[in-house]
Amino acid sequence: MIDKEMLLSASLSDKVSEIGNLFFNYNRVLDAGMDYLEIEFGMKQMANFIHETLAHVAPLDADHFRDFNAKNMSRTNYGLPIEGNNAEYDSPFEFFVYAFSYSMKILRAIKEGISLAETEGNIEACGFFKSQISVILKYKYQFVLLHDRCESAINMGNTWIDVDSMWRDFVVA
Repeated sequence: MIDKEMLLSASLSDKVSEIGNLFFNYNRVLDAGMDYLEIEFGMKQMANFIHETLAHVAPLDADHFRDFNAKNMSRTNYGLPIEGNNAEYDSPFEFFVYAFSYSMKILRAIKEGISLAETEGNIEACGFFKSQISVILKYKYQFVLLHDRCESAINMGNTWIDVDSMWRDFVVA
């Protein structure tokens, strides 16, 4: 018989669940922002990019955390409150800043997971959390780039519709 506590402590499993839930919520944040960009600001192409490239990927990123819990004989707790579905932004900049801030929230949670795993001496969990840093950084970098490049384009006299037509210039490769 396998001792479940030897695989993953309750506190580590809770941290894994928390981060997975944050990624599920991130999907909602990104979907709400995508909707706002398209409907309120007429930025259909940028909205489509965010929807297909980031919002669709966030639940898959969440699944990595569920899978890690399952691999370690722990159930994922899906109890985190759902956020992000009623967002209102006065400009696309506000959405970009919120999406960036949310990525930082996830990054902080991952770093807390690393610290907890190190404290408990769980090398596998520590390695798992560390491997997820690059995952969240792709979101962080994308929203920094969107904000900065869009700001530059707007300051040069472009409209949001113009920015939407240049969206490929604002994508992290």
